[in-house]
Amino acid sequence: MNWRAERIWEGETCAILAGGPSLRGLDAEALRGVRVLTINDSHRLAPWADLHYFCDQSWLAGQKGIDLDCGKWVKGGEARGVDERVKVLRFTGQLGFEADISALRHGSNSGYQALHLAAHLGAARILLLGYDMRCEGARSHWHNAARPRNFSQILKLSMLPLFDTLVDPLKKRGVRVINCTPNSSLRCWEYKPLEEALANPLLTAPSLAPPSTTRPLLA
Repeated sequence: MNWRAERIWEGETCAILAGGPSLRGLDAEALRGVRVLTINDSHRLAPWADLHYFCDQSWLAGQKGIDLDCGKWVKGGEARGVDERVKVLRFTGQLGFEADISALRHGSNSGYQALHLAAHLGAARILLLGYDMRCEGARSHWHNAARPRNFSQILKLSMLPLFDTLVDPLKKRGVRVINCTPNSSLRCWEYKPLEEALANPLLTAPSLAPPSTTRPLLA
């Protein structure tokens, strides 16, 4: 169904689990206590996460045992033909930040879209995990799903440069982005090891400002 991403995470910290090779061996339990948003197959690393995001309907069709009744699934893009239990945010373009909370800019990749979504939801600090934006040898993701043979070039030329268009819009909205992905090719945000980011209360403590809404998590 079409959805509006209200600011239900106002002032909080959100960790986004993308799909890069660096997530192999991740103990997602370390993220308990902050909001967690997974992308695609990374829902398997933290099935208890607050939200699970995807944009490719064919990806969902290939999954087994997905619990759509949990109300945590969000899709970007086309709503036609999507199960009504999935919340959908339409795309309004490729670059920058879309102020309309019922929509996203797509940035040609789901990692860009998930960042956009976390900001819509009111997150004040966003920790990026699995945002390698490069291949590790023949491995493009932490899992073994097939990718195009030229995926390394796709990352480098068609995805990575587009993140720059989110830097200023997020900064103006008071959103601090911290890349916790070791050896990431994404350099437009500061890097900190995950352990350091989680241990620093200035990076993870909720804002002292009162939340702007008292709605349930996914009302």
